[in-house]
Amino acid sequence: MTLTPRFGIFLDPTAGDPREPFRIAKIADENGLDLLTIQDHPYQWRFYETWTLLTALATATERIHVSTNVANLPLRPPAILAKQAATLDVLTGGRVELGLGAGSFWQAIVAYGGPQRTPGEAYAAFEDLVVELIQRFDVVDDLGSVTPSQCIYRIHRDVRFSPDKTPYKTWFGALLGKEGRKSTGRSYYIQVNPFGESIVAGGLFMTPREDLEKVRRAIAKDSRPLRNILDAASFKRYFGTVTGAQLKTAPKGYAKDHPDVDLLRYKDFLAEHHLTDEQLLSDDLVDYVLEVCQALKPFVTYFYGVLE
Repeated sequence: MTLTPRFGIFLDPTAGDPREPFRIAKIADENGLDLLTIQDHPYQWRFYETWTLLTALATATERIHVSTNVANLPLRPPAILAKQAATLDVLTGGRVELGLGAGSFWQAIVAYGGPQRTPGEAYAAFEDLVVELIQRFDVVDDLGSVTPSQCIYRIHRDVRFSPDKTPYKTWFGALLGKEGRKSTGRSYYIQVNPFGESIVAGGLFMTPREDLEKVRRAIAKDSRPLRNILDAASFKRYFGTVTGAQLKTAPKGYAKDHPDVDLLRYKDFLAEHHLTDEQLLSDDLVDYVLEVCQALKPFVTYFYGVLE
């Protein structure tokens, strides 16, 4: 699945001069932007109501698409939200997008009459995702008999005697490999974190010195296998280029003008693909993650082939 970038504005819904949102929307509409999006926090007394404002702006513009960014699902019954979006989409000639959010400011949501999702419910949803990925991962790689519990990283720490009760981690992560999160061979990392911080990634991270030197020697000897992977259309589509910590100059033992110094400077070799919140909530999430991992496989195979 290839997504074409679209550009737009994130309109501030703070109540004030009622003419201001229309002025901004008109500028965006007339200057060729694709999207006009508005955050959805119904409990925020300073804000106009999001869906009412979107409807007004959609009827006052001609071509720009409007979208929640993102709709607060705990406070918007899904069936009603779907009908609202479908109705406005028809009335505007197909100019409505629907960004969905699971909710994060739970105290405010509960105070406004909404439900509260427990950490256990959130963990169970992530575990279900990992279960399905493992069950279908044979289209990418052989995971052997690994279990979800072996793959998922813990988020908790001992807070019994600490005034700070925040979790060890505020996101969910799992490493898919034959040995789960302890895998030292070919593996694939998925992280679920709201506000566009979710990723599918792989490669070498915090690499031991001796392993890093093996990789550098392999690159210096013949960089073509790695460069062919980085130049592949599928890699560029999902990852762009290799990322990771780098030295400011050539590593010790390599000339500053070495033809492969751009690769030799890396201390980590990572390929990262960011997932939007909308993709996380889509029905084809697992299909898409598997597609990304297929594009990632040659990259991780190269490094672990060097280190074997």
